[in-house]
Amino acid sequence: MCTNFAVDITNSAAAGDGAKLPAATVTTDRLIMTEEQENLIGREFRHFKGNLYRIEGFAKDSETQEEMVVYRALYGEHGLWVRPAKMFFETIDRDGKQMKRFEPVEGTIS
Repeated sequence: MCTNFAVDITNSAAAGDGAKLPAATVTTDRLIMTEEQENLIGREFRHFKGNLYRIEGFAKDSETQEEMVVYRALYGEHGLWVRPAKMFFETIDRDGKQMKRFEPVEGTIS
């Protein structure tokens, strides 16, 4: 069921139909999406290297149960990527400066 959830998000985003997830908490066999997570779907984030990405959804790693962020590049071929949530939202040290790996872009809900 978790796989279907991810496929549904991917297909809606790929179709560009602007479909949104329902406002209620989404529950599947393996994933309970919090309201905070749901509010992040559709938000754009700027990677510290400058490129833009949009959060498509959340998933769990089938082996470790680690929470993952499913996100899409908003440039080039618009590839779909997965990264551990802990890493996606972490603060990194780059050239002696601390910064967020992905910084939210204000006012971006698709």
